Amino acid sequence: MVETWRPLSTGYTSRGWHIVAAQTVSGACRAHVLVSSRQTRRGAEGANMPSGRGAGTAYVARHAPSERWLGRYRSDHIAVGSLANEIVHACRDTQIDIIHCHWSSGIGSAARRAAERLDIPFIAEVRFDLAGAVMSETVGRRVPGLEHLLRLRFERHLLGADAVVAASHSLARLIAKSQPLLRAPIVTMPNAVDCHRFCPTPDTSGLRRELGIAKGDFVIGSTTNMLRYEGLDVLLDAVERLRDRLPALHVVLVGTGTQHAWLAGEVARRGLPVTFTDQVPAEDIPRYLAMLDLFVVPRRDAAITRFASPIKLVEAMASGLACVGSALGDIVDLLADERGLTVRPDDVACLAEAIAYLAQHPERRQALGANARAWIQAQPDWRALAADYNALYSDVLTQRRL
Repeated sequence: MVETWRPLSTGYTSRGWHIVAAQTVSGACRAHVLVSSRQTRRGAEGANMPSGRGAGTAYVARHAPSERWLGRYRSDHIAVGSLANEIVHACRDTQIDIIHCHWSSGIGSAARRAAERLDIPFIAEVRFDLAGAVMSETVGRRVPGLEHLLRLRFERHLLGADAVVAASHSLARLIAKSQPLLRAPIVTMPNAVDCHRFCPTPDTSGLRRELGIAKGDFVIGSTTNMLRYEGLDVLLDAVERLRDRLPALHVVLVGTGTQHAWLAGEVARRGLPVTFTDQVPAEDIPRYLAMLDLFVVPRRDAAITRFASPIKLVEAMASGLACVGSALGDIVDLLADERGLTVRPDDVACLAEAIAYLAQHPERRQALGANARAWIQAQPDWRALAADYNALYSDVLTQRRL
């Protein structure tokens, strides 16, 4: 596994970690992990391995000279040749059969190059639309032609893959459309969740009291990367609109990101009832979800959000929480059939009405949460997903031997 590391409180880091953990427990394959220098530059904990009978070895790629210099200006810079060498050395050290890369752009290119040098199968996984994310955080609006060019660049390693894994159905359709020369099969592996870890529990932790939230407040929140496309500014506008209508409303935002400082400034300037927790350990997320009355995913309409399936929403649904999300990407399917409410993206009034309605109708809120939990329990968990990955590995190896 290339570029899988111990998860933070938000984002797709948890997906790779849970897959490796499930594979480790099953013992059906031995998963080794290599983390690029990109993650250590960003302060990630590194490639710590879960324990189990199938536990492999963790590697952290060394910094290339160009990464040390350019990394001061571009934290995501990767020296492809150097990283490919690191991957090759790790694979030879542990007698690897397959390289499975969990990231795109330069890291994906390095993994593909290493697989070609070793003449072993290469599986490329796409978890979100990286081009859409870059456009959202830089240009701030959709430019279809530029998005297409960026996808061709960021995902060019897919052309050398034996199989491509997409983390959502909408993302699989995007890959098929944007990569017309792709010959490898595209396999959809949706996000899973541990329903024993994420489950309805009373807030017995005293967390509300620790955070200074008044008894009886209606608490809404999200575990979130505070990026522009998450639409947290829309949420703040909705909260301000509800100030008189729901005086007991309180918002808790778990996580951090590039918009954190600006959001905190807006909260202070407007005097909004919002608490920021910053980044918390991933193992504490169930505790934070337990203190919420409502989970919100107010994403903006952007390229990345149209082809995404937020894992945080799956975790909230498994926790039995009523959820409100923007009608984008896989959110629509996840919250269909009375499992939650969807709202028009970028629509402050619509989001405010949904929050107010569920605050004033606890029986509906409870029913939505129960429906969401029941549906999630019927979906494959991480162990089932790990078994699907193992089957894919076997198929790829068989095809190589033909």
